Amino acid sequence: MSFTKKQVQDIDIALASKNLIIKEGTNENGSLKYSYFKDDKITSKIDGNTLTMKEQEKWRLFLVDISGFMNFPTQNGTEKIYVELTLSKDSNLNNIKIRTASGDISIENVKANDLALDVASGNIKLTNIGTTNLTLSSVNGDKVLSNIEADSLNINSVSGNVTKTI
Repeated sequence: MSFTKKQVQDIDIALASKNLIIKEGTNENGSLKYSYFKDDKITSKIDGNTLTMKEQEKWRLFLVDISGFMNFPTQNGTEKIYVELTLSKDSNLNNIKIRTASGDISIENVKANDLALDVASGNIKLTNIGTTNLTLSSVNGDKVLSNIEADSLNINSVSGNVTKTI
């Protein structure tokens, strides 16, 4: 999915178990791409000025290695299941809201008035972020913040290290 910076001013992402990368691109159009297991239920759309993406969480009774029977995307023999959102060059968003049950989040070179992350389990890495309000809520996982400019910073963490560098 491609979009212009005028089309997307707000981002609302709810994932069950994917790694998420958000970064600034080098051209005028942004893009959303993702890989997933074929039985995952993921929807994405632009409604008004909001890019919304939702993954329906699955419940499994048994954990069985079925990798030999299905064709999963891989990188160096390791599953590569991810969501990658590349923003338009010089984007300045109103709101970014991300909720995830499991999965790592990496956000770099992004400007938004409000940035809110709610993560149950997974590492968070924020680099070169400009925001008025930054809110991180995490149950488990490390948080690494580098070069963050925020008027308000609120971090709630049950388990995991929080590291902030300038």
